[in-house]
Amino acid sequence: MQNIFWLARYRLSRSILFFSLVFLFAACAKKSPSPEVGFYYWKTQFSLNDIEQAALDSLQAQKLYIRIFDVDWDFNSQQPIPKGSQSNAPIFPQGIEPTPTIYITNRTLLHARNIDSLAQKILDYTSEIVSKWVVQPKKIQLDVDWTATTKDKYFRLINYVKSNSYFDKTSVTIRLHQYKHPNKTGVPPADEGILMCYNTGKIKEWKTDNSIASPKEIAPYLKKTKRYPISLGIALPIFSWTVIFRDSSFYKIVSDADLSWQQDTIHFQQLSSNRYAVKSSTYLKGHYLYEGDLLRYETVTSKELKAITTLLKPKEHFTEILFYHLDDDNLNNYDWHDLSKIIGALD
Repeated sequence: MQNIFWLARYRLSRSILFFSLVFLFAACAKKSPSPEVGFYYWKTQFSLNDIEQAALDSLQAQKLYIRIFDVDWDFNSQQPIPKGSQSNAPIFPQGIEPTPTIYITNRTLLHARNIDSLAQKILDYTSEIVSKWVVQPKKIQLDVDWTATTKDKYFRLINYVKSNSYFDKTSVTIRLHQYKHPNKTGVPPADEGILMCYNTGKIKEWKTDNSIASPKEIAPYLKKTKRYPISLGIALPIFSWTVIFRDSSFYKIVSDADLSWQQDTIHFQQLSSNRYAVKSSTYLKGHYLYEGDLLRYETVTSKELKAITTLLKPKEHFTEILFYHLDDDNLNNYDWHDLSKIIGALD
């Protein structure tokens, strides 16, 4: 009887010790910090209106990635040239950390012969622009949809920027195809990256339902099991556009947040939920349309954005969640509460 008593006490002590250790480990485990919130800003003149400022305030945004210029290849002069430069000295809201972002076309890398010279010119022009900023940035971002062909040149450019700039960090953008195939496209030697979760569909095909993004389109890119080798944030789309087809072929894209034309039954005939035919020639935001042109309106709903973040959450610990891009027309299509839920889905 005494042996049974001691055995029971022994088992009870082991149970207490086990649950104490579980509780201790749970208490000591640190919860990953919540992702910081921000936006891309893609206009050449920095100026916030009331709606854009309200978005920053309501979502407690901390980051703004500001496109300051593009770099494209000029075939006439056979050299890279800057385009669409940021042309004013911005005054940023208090508490916002700005990051200058430079978009570089892949064809620039393809044709450029002296990458170090290109990198230095980018740094010099960046310094010229951000020297006017009251808040000096700690980070620079390079936005390139590189390929296996341009990988070596681009990675050399990144290393040059890291070694020769005064910024603490160098960030890059990562497309979903690059995220899925790191062995093929390589992993950029940057300090961190932003995974661009949009432009996933075949925009030039009429049968495509939504080329911007959808959970169905994004899911195949997330089948890999290993985490990406560098720290990542994500960027989600809040823009919309209308894709125009003429004579059965892709014609052009029109940025489109004003949907009043969809109620114009004199000039447009609705074919499905997001497809229209031009019944009689007219204008759409200054673009002349002919009778017979076909239109596909594309946007990503809050529900779809939430579903995309649900797919993404198990794959990485995302340090930032950004929305592309900050513009009152885009924001009119979303409710702050819905965007807060999308942010919370990654917490």
